[in-house]
Amino acid sequence: VAIADGIVMGAGAGLFLSATTRIVTEKTLFAMPEVNIGLCPDAGAMHFMTQICPPTVGLYACLTGARFGAADTLYTGLGTAYI
Repeated sequence: VAIADGIVMGAGAGLFLSATTRIVTEKTLFAMPEVNIGLCPDAGAMHFMTQICPPTVGLYACLTGARFGAADTLYTGLGTAYI
């Protein structure tokens, strides 16, 4: 179980995505900003993004470093529950 109650970026995103139950709140901000400086997402985040999300969403997030709020994480499947 992982709860994202705030900023989830970088290696924290990889740890968050490895959980089977991923809870988000209204304060959740999910992103992989390392791609903006040319680094590859780490901690398995790229693998999970392509497995959990629809393929085009995972690819978009991994290539652009887009930021997702709570509603976006639930819509894409990154979050499984909201509190």
